[in-house]
Amino acid sequence: AATAAYMSTPRPETVVYIGVTMDGYIARPDGSLDFLPQPEGDDDFGFGAFLNTVDAVLMGRRTFDQVAEFVVRDKVPWPYEGKRVIVVSRTMTQKDVPEPLSSKATVTAQSPSEALKALGKTGFTRRVYVDGGTTIRSLLEEDQVDEMVLTSVPVTIGRGTSLWGFDTKDKRDYRWSVTSSEPIGRGMVKTTYKRVRKK
Repeated sequence: AATAAYMSTPRPETVVYIGVTMDGYIARPDGSLDFLPQPEGDDDFGFGAFLNTVDAVLMGRRTFDQVAEFVVRDKVPWPYEGKRVIVVSRTMTQKDVPEPLSSKATVTAQSPSEALKALGKTGFTRRVYVDGGTTIRSLLEEDQVDEMVLTSVPVTIGRGTSLWGFDTKDKRDYRWSVTSSEPIGRGMVKTTYKRVRKK
């Protein structure tokens, strides 16, 4: 069934799923994620189950480049098999996508907000996973994030790419409700927040 968020807006429902350090960073200054604990065996900290809840993935160029490097150079399996992947970038074109991934990702010069609306118009996309600091902040600023699954990682790194640092729409506070919070091992806590909007 379509969610209330999908029915009331001309865009799909959006969800952020990301690890955050104690000091609010999602990556080091060079984009490295080496501070994140690595999965062991079949335990992926619930990421696979989460991906099963979305229809598409929306990300920026830096995030795509990092994933593409893992896949092409390190021979890591493409993590979004079966999902429509949209890369929003003003500096990248479809020709820049590595050949092995050319059929798996589509590049657009649209803004994240415009790309979401385009996905919604297809009629096939109801829930989109948003990834990448710049893309997430852009949609947060426009109040177009409906759910955030934040995993708190027990580490401080001092500097890096922050998840935060944006002006809220009309300078107003965004209210969220906590729908779940659970320890997932190695000191990490996963908390799910739902955006609370006035009807």
